[in-house]
Amino acid sequence: MKMIRACVEILARFFISAVFLAGAMKNILNWHETETSMINVLFDWQSYVCFSESAQKFLSLITPWVSILELLATFFMLVGGLFVLLGIKEKLGAFLLLLFLIPVTILYHPFWFIEGPARDLQAAMFLKNLAILGCLLLLLIREGQQKSKDRGGNEDGFSTLRF
Repeated sequence: MKMIRACVEILARFFISAVFLAGAMKNILNWHETETSMINVLFDWQSYVCFSESAQKFLSLITPWVSILELLATFFMLVGGLFVLLGIKEKLGAFLLLLFLIPVTILYHPFWFIEGPARDLQAAMFLKNLAILGCLLLLLIREGQQKSKDRGGNEDGFSTLRF
């Protein structure tokens, strides 16, 4: 039974990290296209939130920082994906991937602003990212539960979240 559990865990780590590692490689290999895509998304959001002057100002402020944001996103995907895949600092890896995925999900899949068939696609992509976020949250708490139980920790089975 331990062998099956170990194999499933390796496979799960691979599945969870694959999308992020592939995304990081895509960013690295297509840097300019990714940068252009991010700028277009920010411009789209400016049109979506035309009713909010503060949102418009915020989007205008971060647009010149797209290169740095892309660098951070790629770093989070690459390092977080490797940490999860290898089981090294798994919580830190999951946390980095969460920091990446939350804003990306909101910015890149705003189905609530879209009409027609594209809305269904964006809603599906949004829900897919929510499922991945759920997996990452489970990674964050799973290790804490096991360590706490092994040490005779808290009654609720949770230990303090440490990286």
